[in-house]
Amino acid sequence: MIRSVSLDHPGGYYIYRVHYHKLNKLCNGNGFSFLGEYLHKVMSQCPDDYFSTGPRGSALKFRLPANLIEITDSFDWAH
Repeated sequence: MIRSVSLDHPGGYYIYRVHYHKLNKLCNGNGFSFLGEYLHKVMSQCPDDYFSTGPRGSALKFRLPANLIEITDSFDWAH
C-alpha cells in the first residue's frame, strides 16, 4: 500500500510517498527500524522548519570523504 501526503513548502508543493510493504521489508530486523519509524512519522509530523529556513539543499556545495561502491546485487521487492 502506498500512502502519500502533499506538503506545502516555500519552494513549492512536495508529494511525499511511502510504499509501506517495501519499507517494512527493507527496515525491519536489520537495525534500520528507526529509519522506518521516522519515515512513517513524516506523514503526520513533517519537520517543516527544515524547509522554511536556511539555504536550500541544492545551494549547498561540499565534498564528502566517502568511498563509493557499486552494488550489483538486486533486491526482490515482490516477495
